[in-house]
Amino acid sequence: CLPDETFYILDGTSMLFQGYYSRANADDYSDCYLSSEILNKMLSRKPSNGYTENVSSDVETEKLTTLSCGPLIVMAFQFARFIRDVKPRYVAVAFDSGKHRLLRRTEYPLYKKNRPQTPPDLVPLFDLAPGIFQA
Repeated sequence: CLPDETFYILDGTSMLFQGYYSRANADDYSDCYLSSEILNKMLSRKPSNGYTENVSSDVETEKLTTLSCGPLIVMAFQFARFIRDVKPRYVAVAFDSGKHRLLRRTEYPLYKKNRPQTPPDLVPLFDLAPGIFQA
């Protein structure tokens, strides 16, 4: 019997959105915040995620004073549950990049047209989330 050679690729962007909108985030981690020092360092860098163009123009990310880390915790638990249940030999977590999002919109202008804008307090988490999965 050969070992399972399946290579799993998980959608990290989707996992982060799920973590943000999940009931667990709202109920269990509503009091978990990143320190203002970490938040200021994150906001002073140029975002690498491409989500800034989708932030509501009436809210500026620089005005955020706290940032919930609940979505990151939920995301880590999702990943841990996957590892526990599937026991993969090979796994990677992939995130959308900004340039590919723009390509999709150029090729098909109606792409996700009816989707609401990315919440401003979620945008900085796109730079932090990949760090959860670095070994």
